[in-house]
Amino acid sequence: MKSNHFLVRWLCVALFVLFAWNIQAQITVDVKNEPLKEVLKQIERSSKYSFFYNVELEGLDKLVTIKTDNASLEETMKQLLKGTNITFEKKVDNVVVLLPRQKTAKESRAISGKVVDGNGDAIIGASIIVKGSSVGTSTDVNGNFTIDHVSGQAMLVVSSIGYKKEEVAVTGGTPVEIRLSEDSNLMDEVVVVGYGVQKKINLTGSVVSVDHDVLANRPIANVTTGLQGLLPGVSIVNTTSRPGDNNSSIRVRGVGTLNNS
Repeated sequence: MKSNHFLVRWLCVALFVLFAWNIQAQITVDVKNEPLKEVLKQIERSSKYSFFYNVELEGLDKLVTIKTDNASLEETMKQLLKGTNITFEKKVDNVVVLLPRQKTAKESRAISGKVVDGNGDAIIGASIIVKGSSVGTSTDVNGNFTIDHVSGQAMLVVSSIGYKKEEVAVTGGTPVEIRLSEDSNLMDEVVVVGYGVQKKINLTGSVVSVDHDVLANRPIANVTTGLQGLLPGVSIVNTTSRPGDNNSSIRVRGVGTLNNS
């Protein structure tokens, strides 16, 4: 009795394994140069699998040639989707969902190029940012730049003071030349200097400014002490600590020069 019971259990296990194997190895297809979406329909008619996908999924019109005999789903899909950006996921009840393959880090690359003006001269210190991210860099003294790990569908946002901002699509792996045009509106702005008013386009000296909002947010007793540490090249030293007493010394580029000149 025990031996018969063991034999029955062994037959049940064998039948289950054979049934499971038949469920997995049930795709037979033989096509040549037919669109992928048509091949999927043939597999649906001749197997228990159902495919779900977006009709606008890129790669469905790709011509494929495949010949299988009782192949597994994984083996069949590996051949069908080879050379496409489509992947698949098997769901319950033999439902197969087709999805676009996600970009991986290996598909990113380094992008290099040069930023120039309308005359072809290099723009130093131009900002290059990958749109929608914090990844970026700036150009060197020759206008050249390099950004690592940029995807093939990224956009570069290029900007520099006095020039119009440009957005450039990343294409290919060769160095790109980005040409910025001058922003005439910015060049027509005026700057108030200590001895009058000049246009930016005619200004050759160094000009710095402090917004009034910055001063309003500082706990200061007078404007002089409020400017401390805000203006490059300007040294402000207060020689007294008495409240309300403004006895500060202001030196413009007068500290650290040769012989304190």
